[in-house]
Amino acid sequence: MANVKLIIQYPHPLDVYAFDHSYKEEHMPLVTEKLDGKTKIVTTTALPHAHHILPAYHRTSEIYFPTMDTLLASTQSDAGKEVLAHAAEISTGGAPNFIIAEEEDVIEF
Repeated sequence: MANVKLIIQYPHPLDVYAFDHSYKEEHMPLVTEKLDGKTKIVTTTALPHAHHILPAYHRTSEIYFPTMDTLLASTQSDAGKEVLAHAAEISTGGAPNFIIAEEEDVIEF
């Protein structure tokens, strides 16, 4: 089975500096400490593109788990619920988008 992951997409925040500070200094330590079973975390910050148009999402986080059962047990635990609630709390540009996905390698270079 391919890796599964929880993807969180954060809309562009009202105050980028404040969001980035909260994300890095508060939220990521919470994720690292409280989400059991994770195997990898990847975060991406979107950059403005042609004509300086802001993308719909400022930051995307991908938290990998070895199995769907592990992902669900982690996110449905009290600690997991705390982490997801904090993600929503710091997202000042609107509610974050939560996606559960299965990753599949198509081509490896």
